[in-house]
Amino acid sequence: MEEPACTSTECLPIGQGEIGASLLQVKQGEAGLAGKISESHVSAIAGVAQHALPKEIYDLGMKSFGSEEALDKVVAESTMTEIEYAGVSMKLRFLAKDTAAARMGAKTEDGSEYGLGSLLDTRASAKDMLNMIDMGGNYGTVSIAVYKKYPDLVRAVVVEPVAATYFFMRWNMYINNVPYLSKEEFANDASKPGVLALHGGITATSEPIQLCSHPEWSMNARSMNDHARQDGGDCDCEKMVCSTVPGYTTQGLFDDHFGQHTVNLLKMDCEGCEFEALPFLAKHPEKLKRLVGELHVPAENLIDTACLYDNGKYFTKVCRLAETEWASSLPLGCGEPRKKCRW
Repeated sequence: MEEPACTSTECLPIGQGEIGASLLQVKQGEAGLAGKISESHVSAIAGVAQHALPKEIYDLGMKSFGSEEALDKVVAESTMTEIEYAGVSMKLRFLAKDTAAARMGAKTEDGSEYGLGSLLDTRASAKDMLNMIDMGGNYGTVSIAVYKKYPDLVRAVVVEPVAATYFFMRWNMYINNVPYLSKEEFANDASKPGVLALHGGITATSEPIQLCSHPEWSMNARSMNDHARQDGGDCDCEKMVCSTVPGYTTQGLFDDHFGQHTVNLLKMDCEGCEFEALPFLAKHPEKLKRLVGELHVPAENLIDTACLYDNGKYFTKVCRLAETEWASSLPLGCGEPRKKCRW
């Protein structure tokens, strides 16, 4: 796919300019030289989104942010970072001020913890596709890396509940030439590679989810069902973003999109959705080959379910060990005595 041409002197084509720079920081001068502009000139860059984005991503942005002015500001202030994840180079656009941009790549999260290099070993036959479910797609890093690592072999369903993050995930798929498949395209051809990206969250009943998310940090979001309220309290809608998104069940993701085919990889890093997702796998462990990700203050039975896959090799947990003591990136402790994760 070709990146859209930028015909206005007020905008910057996707991927051009310094890594880490926002679209606001670069403006083409009359002589063709790059100059600097300040954030006070945001209003002067009307139309930057329409010039920088393909139509389907622009339309999604309008739906996500509500107005052309708001979308122009989001696109203009976004930052681009070039990273290497699981041995795959990619360029990613991030929402301004999002802390996720500082965590990807060689900094703290580089994909090595998921063993993505050995995914082909999970197939029963060399003719099989690589089927993937990504719960908590975030900016698309893992799904993009898997697709680019195994081009034309990957069929992935990605679920992301935060509207702004979903927009950037779709934009990043486009930047990295990862095909987006509609529900119909995904269902009609089981050999067609690409990614079906769903805006929604994981639930036990397919009911809509009440979501509490940070306005700037994509990795700070949680559903407001009973267990989430118990662990994190109610959502302060004056400071956080309160929204309602569609709900998708684990069984639905497996059965509706993959049928009798085995799923090779399920990445689960969805800020607590394991409470809804893992009970299905406890009953049907044969439907999945590899489970990777992070559990968030899980009950012990959920840890036991995650341990069914590679003895928890590709999973970590966040635990509340005492009233004021928390710890992250802990091993699951499969097959050995362990201190309870939920204090």
